[in-house]
Amino acid sequence: MDWFLNLQKSFPEISLHIIGHCPLPEFEKMLKEMADRNKGIRLDISPIPVPYAQILEAYRSADMVLLPYRQIPSISPKIPSKLYECLAMGIPFLHSPNALWHSFSDKYQAGFEVDFTLNDQGKEIMARLRSSKFYNKAFPYEAFWAHKEKAQLQDLVNQLINSKH
Repeated sequence: MDWFLNLQKSFPEISLHIIGHCPLPEFEKMLKEMADRNKGIRLDISPIPVPYAQILEAYRSADMVLLPYRQIPSISPKIPSKLYECLAMGIPFLHSPNALWHSFSDKYQAGFEVDFTLNDQGKEIMARLRSSKFYNKAFPYEAFWAHKEKAQLQDLVNQLINSKH
């Protein structure tokens, strides 16, 4: 949040939409207090999971998605579903430093790494955003798991059919 607030000092026209499940009452309170003090922050948070259709609508209205995940052992080796969703919808994203995530953002020109703990890089990030052309490389097939799953299912069915003959 501090990262966004510092970025907003140089670029007051930007806004942040935070949507999703917020099971921690203290964190929810902190977010609400920050949003109350800043008209550029919009909250759609809930102590129960937010309907997926509402999240998809938020994606559709976003210019950019932030993935400021802390790189802890339970998160860093995994790929967030939000990254795949951004790829599938063609939405640029900024993500925490992570070699695996960088391989996707770089391969498809879908976004880039940002150290969200550094608050003094706003002008450089905005310059890079303005000069970047996103999704100008190969199509992000990895985002469409059904494509891969369908091929694997067809291979399995063919193997079963051929094994009976």
